[in-house]
Amino acid sequence: MTLYEMLDVTLYYQQVWIYETNAYGQNMPLFKGAVEDARQDTENVWMWLMAKVDHYECNTGILVIKVVDERYEERLENHYFSSEKWGKERNERPWLYSCEINDDLRNEASNA
Repeated sequence: MTLYEMLDVTLYYQQVWIYETNAYGQNMPLFKGAVEDARQDTENVWMWLMAKVDHYECNTGILVIKVVDERYEERLENHYFSSEKWGKERNERPWLYSCEINDDLRNEASNA
């Protein structure tokens, strides 16, 4: 299934978080908001519409979609950010590990 197909069958008001993912559980945020807005996002989502969905889940009311990065077998720090040094702490890098996304989902659910 592609991201386009996934967004096409999802209700327009559903909250969605979209990430590009790789084999190392590194996830680059692409979009957070309503599906209706994701369908119209020409800056981030548009170029990923034909990407294969690697994983999706919806267990806190937010649909999390992870699409396959074109360099799935490479670490993000090696192919996007090769000239920069990234720390191990969450606030020192632009991507999230899958466990950090789960933490964010739990926090979001407890704040609702």
